[in-house]
Amino acid sequence: MSNTVKAKIIGITPFVALIAFLTIGTTTDVWNPTWMVLLLIPVVPALLNTSRISLSYTFFVATVYVVFGIITDTWHPTWIIFLTIPIFYILFPGKRITIWRSKEYKRKEEKRKRQKNIFDKIKEEFYQSTYSNSKKYENDKEDPDVEVIFDDDRKK
Repeated sequence: MSNTVKAKIIGITPFVALIAFLTIGTTTDVWNPTWMVLLLIPVVPALLNTSRISLSYTFFVATVYVVFGIITDTWHPTWIIFLTIPIFYILFPGKRITIWRSKEYKRKEEKRKRQKNIFDKIKEEFYQSTYSNSKKYENDKEDPDVEVIFDDDRKK
């Protein structure tokens, strides 16, 4: 299965779980064990063997809803917090909290950081050699028109 298909499945899981939860809950009026459907949200990325599991705002809201509902038994007015989900993603597009990363993901992240540090050093040396006695170096911090491609980062 390709990464784009996996990403789409992971992305749609919170909505499917929420729809299933609300449908089962409203049709059977059995809310308490039905909340376990929402556990699909963190489980699906693990089953699809992704390199990291991120906590979305949608999952956070669903967790707050379930915990607050179980503790206070006020399911009806609490559902309104789900209306904050589109507002959150409009104000903060793409925000996620990473709660688990595989060793491979961490290794790649460290490699990217090392490569960025090497590139930053090369860029700084370039600036110093090019603008060594010029005031333009102090005022002009634009990146040079150079693109560095590392062999390991090319798509195969």
